[in-house]
Amino acid sequence: MYVKKLSIQVFPCAVHLPSPSPSPCLKEGRGFNRVVCYHRGMIVPDQLNRRMHDLRVSVTDRCNFRCTYCMPKEIFGPNYQFVARQDLLTYEECARLVGIFVDHGVRKVRITGGEPLLRRDLHRLVSKLAAIGDLTDLTLTTNGLLLGQHARDLKEAGLQRVTVSLDSGDDNDLWPKEIS
Repeated sequence: MYVKKLSIQVFPCAVHLPSPSPSPCLKEGRGFNRVVCYHRGMIVPDQLNRRMHDLRVSVTDRCNFRCTYCMPKEIFGPNYQFVARQDLLTYEECARLVGIFVDHGVRKVRITGGEPLLRRDLHRLVSKLAAIGDLTDLTLTTNGLLLGQHARDLKEAGLQRVTVSLDSGDDNDLWPKEIS
């Protein structure tokens, strides 16, 4: 089974796009290790040369749960160093990147994390993304703990769908964490 998705993380990490030829343009800078630039309207293929339709945008690496498969205690203990908040891309930078991907054929965007609802004023990003033409599906994946506090603002901002991941019913597999 294969998935036609491109996963980028919008905290400082590599954004890798397969390039059909030696990189036509590279940008180094805040929040990016490497970005391959394509011409407007050019379809962005995946590594198997399939057209990409879906984009996953991870807005934070922080989470208020520690599911064993995703953030095991042995690695993500009390001294784990998460990405500094000042190193996260701004919502404007995220929207600009998504707009570029939409120009190249992406039609579905899923906002993820960590736990995306831990990112302050997430509805501002949703509003910016909802305003992007040709985007047909804007969705959010969350563990649901904070959804009641944010659902109305997210809907009013233009969020179309929410996926609530119920990863564990066993208290030994899931434990809340204080977020500083």
